[in-house]
Amino acid sequence: MKKNNAKRTVVVIALIALMAIPSMFAYFTDTDSAKNTFVFGDVEIELNETNWEEGEVNYEDAQSVVAGDVIAKDPTVTVNNATPTYVFMKVTQPEDAKYTIGEIGDGWKVLNESTADGKKVTVYYYDTIVKATCALPALFETVSFAETLTEDGLADTTFDIDINAYAIQAETFATADAAWTAAPAEWK
Repeated sequence: MKKNNAKRTVVVIALIALMAIPSMFAYFTDTDSAKNTFVFGDVEIELNETNWEEGEVNYEDAQSVVAGDVIAKDPTVTVNNATPTYVFMKVTQPEDAKYTIGEIGDGWKVLNESTADGKKVTVYYYDTIVKATCALPALFETVSFAETLTEDGLADTTFDIDINAYAIQAETFATADAAWTAAPAEWK
């Protein structure tokens, strides 16, 4: 019986010691944490044509074009962000267009031109990185129809000018050309 009591005493002392050891180490521990918050920049643009809204005079004039007409059309991009941005406009028109677009606006430059499937595609870029919310100058302000147009084969014919605007963050790209090259394939 004395052996059993001695064993119990040793077991109890061992258990008390095992429970006391972690509490001794509690005085020598420390914790710390850090929360890293990342906020993504935002690139947001709007393509507007104040002279080309349904019901506007110029829109209505374009519904019955005659030789020599000059129609006001002013595709303008408004940048609505503070992330430095490259801005592009892509103009797609018939390769054999019976019109010309007006003089290209201040700051806009041709990046590339191509033709395929009877369409002429011209990509323009704004030559300054846009760093704040602003409206850029219009890409062009008029569309002029040739004075030599005749009705032969043109009656009730429609001509489209498709304009798309794009923006991509400027950081990480040395040039507008590099940014356009990296742009999504569906832009091109």
